[in-house]
Amino acid sequence: MRYLILICGLLAVPAHAANSCPANERAAAQNLLPLGKNYEQLSPEQQAIVRADYEQLPAADEPPYPIGGLAGIRQQLTKAQGKMRSDGPVTLLVTVDASGTAKSVAVYESPDINATRVSTFAVMTAKYKPGKCGGVACRMDYRFDFCFDSR
Repeated sequence: MRYLILICGLLAVPAHAANSCPANERAAAQNLLPLGKNYEQLSPEQQAIVRADYEQLPAADEPPYPIGGLAGIRQQLTKAQGKMRSDGPVTLLVTVDASGTAKSVAVYESPDINATRVSTFAVMTAKYKPGKCGGVACRMDYRFDFCFDSR
């Protein structure tokens, strides 16, 4: 399986720098979401957290979301985190097609190449509920944030 990985404005955080994840408000917001729930199972307040990244999304449309919730992706990253010495936030934008398959990922922030590799693999191998545009499955981006902390 081949993946297209775009690295856009990659921000390297020095290993000695204090963990900057608390400044990543989006990662903190994602931490409020239950890990093992599909989008449809989220409360309206929780769905609003997911929808916050989509300023122009009509009320009847829906963003893509990992099937089974964030648990699978976060478990992969948490497991990898124990083997790496990465510290800092990761911000990814995953393009999900109308069938729920991740087609590409753009990396906007990552502490190092190891965090980039493991994060992009985790989001690219996940299966997604596709976005809905006018009630029909459509291609749409999904933003994912994670905080690597080696402490």
